[in-house]
Amino acid sequence: MDQGLSPIAWMTATTDGGSELDFWQALEDNGFTHRVNGVGARTMDSFSRWRCTLVVMLLLGISIAACTTQPLGRSDLLSFIRDGQTNREQTILSLGEPAALYEGGRILAFRLGKDDGGHFLVGKGAGFSSVKISLIMVFDDHGVLLRHSLVQVKAP
Repeated sequence: MDQGLSPIAWMTATTDGGSELDFWQALEDNGFTHRVNGVGARTMDSFSRWRCTLVVMLLLGISIAACTTQPLGRSDLLSFIRDGQTNREQTILSLGEPAALYEGGRILAFRLGKDDGGHFLVGKGAGFSSVKISLIMVFDDHGVLLRHSLVQVKAP
């Protein structure tokens, strides 16, 4: 066999008279060191094994980090609320659309959850499983907050 030919070129060049043994010998001579199911397979050197292990460990670390949950709540979510000072517009700009309106918009109700980070808003379509607290806000005729209350919600 010509040592300058690749295994594929050698195989092509020797199809007229080369034996199967010569084919496998050519593969081994060019870096293929063993057979898997009758086909030559290149072995990994230690750098390739190390690199593969590093990639697997990195992917494993990322997937574990993605599984941990960060708190949704904010400790300052309700800090703007001051009876006698906060107005309806400030409230809607800060908290968004209320879950319910009563007495023509004089009373607003917001659904809240709570976790280690603090309070967070629960959307209208989320159901009641994550609702822990209702924020009830009562405004006067000029839209200024008269009083507010955080009411614990009992599980259904």
